[in-house]
Amino acid sequence: MACPTREERSIVGDLKNVGEILETVVEDGQEELDRASAGLGISGLAAGLNISFSAAVLGVVGSLTGGVGLTAALLYPIGFLIVILGRSQLYTENTVTPVAVVLTNFGALSNMLRLWGVVFIANVLGAILFAATVVYGEVLSPPALQVLFEEVAGKLDHGF
Repeated sequence: MACPTREERSIVGDLKNVGEILETVVEDGQEELDRASAGLGISGLAAGLNISFSAAVLGVVGSLTGGVGLTAALLYPIGFLIVILGRSQLYTENTVTPVAVVLTNFGALSNMLRLWGVVFIANVLGAILFAATVVYGEVLSPPALQVLFEEVAGKLDHGF
């Protein structure tokens, strides 16, 4: 296969080789590792709150449609979209780039563990805060809460 011409690259964008892609991933990971813990914590808390909108939508739509069906399942990713578009720090989105940094510089391991710990704890706290607000603040209707409780009970039937 022939290499793309300059005109073809300008139309599609510059093609990167494997080394250039790795370099970009490592640079992105280093930027994440350089962030202060307080900023990561606030962003992680926001992500924990935002991701919880998936559950709220699931409960509301499930209560309106008679259970968790296709419509509720199709709308479930809304929390992920809010997190991604808001550029919040979700633990599961912070795996590849920091690991790439550690693979190129093992001395960054403790910094990667710090990032993971701060973001994970902040995500969980955000989700707990959202759940407490929804349940004790009576934000959702009783049928919507019932749908959510049934979903959780179904998940717990499978064990830890």
